[in-house]
Amino acid sequence: MLALVAAACGGNDDDGSADTAEPAAAQEQTAAPEEAPAEAPEEESGEAPAEEAADEPAEESGEQPADEPAEEPAETPAEPTPAPTPVELIASYQGVTESEIAIGVAAIDPVQINEMFGIDIGIFPVHDLYAALSADLSERGGIHGRSVVVHVVSFLPIGSTDSERVCTELMEDQRVFVVIGQFLEDNALCITELHGHPYVGHFGENTERQERSNGLFFATEMKQTRQRVGGTTEMIRAGDLEGHRVGIYYEAPPDKEYADAVQPLLEEAGIEIVGVYSPGSPSTDTVQNEQNTDNISTRMEADGVDLILNLSNVYGIIQSAQRIG
Repeated sequence: MLALVAAACGGNDDDGSADTAEPAAAQEQTAAPEEAPAEAPEEESGEAPAEEAADEPAEESGEQPADEPAEEPAETPAEPTPAPTPVELIASYQGVTESEIAIGVAAIDPVQINEMFGIDIGIFPVHDLYAALSADLSERGGIHGRSVVVHVVSFLPIGSTDSERVCTELMEDQRVFVVIGQFLEDNALCITELHGHPYVGHFGENTERQERSNGLFFATEMKQTRQRVGGTTEMIRAGDLEGHRVGIYYEAPPDKEYADAVQPLLEEAGIEIVGVYSPGSPSTDTVQNEQNTDNISTRMEADGVDLILNLSNVYGIIQSAQRIG
C-alpha cells in the first residue's frame, strides 16, 4: 500500500522518477507473494470457524436428551386370596376317624429273647418312645388335624405264630390304619397282602414283597438285596473271606434273591464257595423249624464249611450252630 501511494505522488516529475517508481512497483508486486504468508493466519483463522462448525453437530447431538422409557401401565392390584375352605374331617378308612388316626407298632420283645436264649439285643424301650412321639405330634396339631393314637404290641420273632398273633390283634382288634414294625421274613405280608393296609418296616423290603404288597410295603433301611450286596462287597474288600471255605445260607425262599445276588461277587473275587444252603420256609412248628436248621448245620459241617455267610434270620442259624457244636 505504501508503494502505491508513493508512485501516485511522483507521477508529474519530468526527471524520470516515474521510471524508477515502476521497478519499485514491480518490486512491490513481486514482493507481494512474500507477504502472502502473512495472510495465512487469516486463512487459518478463517478455517477455525469451519472446524468449530463441523464439531457443533456432534456437540449438539450429545446435548440432545435421551429418549425416556415409556411409562409402564400401573399394575392392577392383586385380588386378595380367599381364605381356604375348611376341610371337614370324616371317618374315611379303618383307623382314620373324624378326630384320630390309629397307628400300630409291632415290636420285637427283647425281654423274651433274653429270657429264652440269653441274648441281649439291646433294643430301647419302644413303648415309651412311641408314647412320647405320639403325644408330641398330637400337641402340635396331629396329622391333618387328627390326633395320633399308638398301639404297641410286642412279639417273639421265632417262627411266624407270634407274628400272626400281633397282626391279628392290630388289624382286627385295635383296627389300626398303618403298622410300624420289625417283622422278620414274610410276616409283614399279613398286614399288606392279607389286610390291605400299609406297613412301614425297619427292614425287610425286597422285590417279591413289594409286588405282593401292591405298593403298601415300605422300609426305612435300604432294600434288602442291596444291603447284602454292599455288606458282601465290603467283606471281600477287607479280605475277611480269603482262605475260607464259605457256605452261603438263607432261610425262606424269597431270600434266595440275596444268595443269587452275592454268589457272583464271591466267584469273581476267587472266594471258595462250598455250597448254598436253605432249610426252607419256617412253619408254626418251632421244634420242626429247629430240626430243619440243625440238618443244614450238619450238612455244612460235613461239607467242610468253615465260614457261614448268613443272608437271613440271624438267630436260627446261630442257635443251630451252638446246638450242633
